[in-house]
Amino acid sequence: MCPCSMYKNTTYTPEELDSRIKEIKEALTVNRKETSVHKRSLISAPDERLSVKRIGYVGVSIMAALCVLIVLMDMPRSISCLKDFLRQCK
Repeated sequence: MCPCSMYKNTTYTPEELDSRIKEIKEALTVNRKETSVHKRSLISAPDERLSVKRIGYVGVSIMAALCVLIVLMDMPRSISCLKDFLRQCK
């Protein structure tokens, strides 16, 4: 038996063909937010390695030191402004 005889050969009008194509596209379209790749991209796996923790601590320490440094650099100016304000209030 010829494999071609198993398929129904039909001629579609352009409108029928468009609607048929839309049906097939809807049936084959996958919602990207439902894929396992998308779900895995939203989950952060814990990393308990000691080296990773140390690198994190060093990073946080550097950022905290920079913030403290900025505040300390502004401190003399802030103190002089506060003294001037208090003198004017007397």
